Amino acid sequence: KPEIVPTLVFIDPFGPTGFSMRTIQTILGMRSTEIFLLLDLDGMDRLLTSGNTANMHHLISACGVDEAQFEPVKRESTRARRLELFRRLYINNLWQKQVARRVLPFVIVDRDETVMHDLVFLTNDPLGFLKMKHAMWAADESGEFRFSEADLGGQLRLGLQDHDGRLWEHLISRFHGQAVSGTTVKEFVEQETLYLDKHKRRVLIQHEADHLPVEERVRVTNRKRLCTYPSGATITFPRKAEI
Repeated sequence: KPEIVPTLVFIDPFGPTGFSMRTIQTILGMRSTEIFLLLDLDGMDRLLTSGNTANMHHLISACGVDEAQFEPVKRESTRARRLELFRRLYINNLWQKQVARRVLPFVIVDRDETVMHDLVFLTNDPLGFLKMKHAMWAADESGEFRFSEADLGGQLRLGLQDHDGRLWEHLISRFHGQAVSGTTVKEFVEQETLYLDKHKRRVLIQHEADHLPVEERVRVTNRKRLCTYPSGATITFPRKAEI
């Protein structure tokens, strides 16, 4: 791979022209590079609905998909719904083609809940991914803007939703009925969810509580102190069917 200094590339395209999925892959193929992409969904929507078929090659290049995959977007009559489908199409393709090992999509909304920007952070570095999540959670506390997860489930506004419940759903979906190490759980939370280790600890404490039926509790062994989940601990999750 080409050797360059550690680089954060900010891509701010005007519509879908001037960048492509291949360009993003080339940048991330270099060592120590990360990308902040401002995703111009409005520009994409204008090209798609313009009726000018010559614009289609720009969309295909930007999204890295076949023309047929835009058909569900075209069929939507409302702009808001088209933008949502565009977002899902783009993010899905990043994951499916493994353009980056870590993809963190989110939106920025103003105080009136109006979406101001769609952004995607892409990196191949686990530490870079974790640091960006820390920055997102810190920024959310400012009160000026709220970051929102823009994943397949829609938009999750930080501070406004049941994060403990959401994280528990992630954990139980991945580990139900399994006994896994503290390290395994921590790495899953930090590298495959929106959340941080502090959120994991709070959720696990809640699901060890005495008021829960025994069959619904998390069980933890190989630790010296209660309410801790060290790397060498064994965490046993209840079976999904029992919760």
